[in-house]
Amino acid sequence: MKSLFLSLILVCASNETIPAHELRVNTAAEDILGRDERELRIFADGALKETLRKDMTRGQAWDIAWTHSFTSVINDELWDQDSPDADDHLGTLHVVPSQPSALKASARFSRDGAAYELSYFIRVAQSGSPKVKATIALRAFSDDPRPGVFTAIDKRKLFADLKKRIEDPALISPSGESLCGPSAVLYLLVKNDPERYVELARDLYSDGQYRMDDGKTMKLGRRLRTGAEPKGISPADWMLAASLRDASNLASDFDPGDRLSGITLPGEIGERMKDLLGCGRIEVDTIFLYGEKKELEAARDAVASGNVAVLLVNTGYLPGRKTGSVNLADHWIVLLSVSASVNRTIFKIWSWGKEYDLNMSVEEFKHFMWGTVIGYY
Repeated sequence: MKSLFLSLILVCASNETIPAHELRVNTAAEDILGRDERELRIFADGALKETLRKDMTRGQAWDIAWTHSFTSVINDELWDQDSPDADDHLGTLHVVPSQPSALKASARFSRDGAAYELSYFIRVAQSGSPKVKATIALRAFSDDPRPGVFTAIDKRKLFADLKKRIEDPALISPSGESLCGPSAVLYLLVKNDPERYVELARDLYSDGQYRMDDGKTMKLGRRLRTGAEPKGISPADWMLAASLRDASNLASDFDPGDRLSGITLPGEIGERMKDLLGCGRIEVDTIFLYGEKKELEAARDAVASGNVAVLLVNTGYLPGRKTGSVNLADHWIVLLSVSASVNRTIFKIWSWGKEYDLNMSVEEFKHFMWGTVIGYY
């Protein structure tokens, strides 16, 4: 028996989307060499949109990503190429937008003396949603034949990372690298504009540069383009965060072994909010002796109104961390919400690959917060 796995992204024009389903086909090989020449014909609303072919051996998996808009029905036809004989039509899977969300189903086919079981999963979402648009852009990126300028990064792993972060932006993490500032901006970018997140990745990977809204071009140094991602950080997080940091270093290339070259200043966060997030106005405030509550309330109000805020903090007061003898500002986090700020400060943040709540005393918060960068759309 052999298996074929099909993962399709289907975008529906009638305000419904079928982002993914799996198709498993089990059959014995007919070819004398043990290979079957499979052909998958994908029809949207009766029109042939794509034909995919693959020679398969017993037990081999075929992972396919496909995206297209449709209104009424998608037909996935599986054929066995029998040249010089006529091709055998082995079965068709029909997918319609009226099928319920999170549907798990299967179908059996027995044409041409074969036994086929097709199992698939359907999840319904809004047509034209940011995630759907980002998925379409990611498919176009995956079809780009250019090898890319990041010669040491595995393209397949890069795509897998980008896809996961489109689904869950909180996964973005600078790991042990001093890239928390750029990572905070990237988290906000994929959360609010995942299509642009994919475009940024595509242009940096393919060309080693990205054109900003203000007309300036972000260009990367050779050391970054030819080096592999450090241990413990994903290819996508490394390529994008290190690229943002490298492009801001005027005197030297970003060096992952040099923490000084990884420091992100508040002004740089503000610039990235402008040219990547599209913020029209930036407010930067640093706190030395007092003013933590006032700045947190300003950030809270901005976020509640649909804007963005990044906080400069002392990592020693985050869960699992230890406070040092010297109180230092050494980490950037994203503020998501504030639920209380009187006797105790209770707020939700993103940091290091996850979103979570913090509950601090007034005294702890005084030592924790050092500044804010607020971006207004």
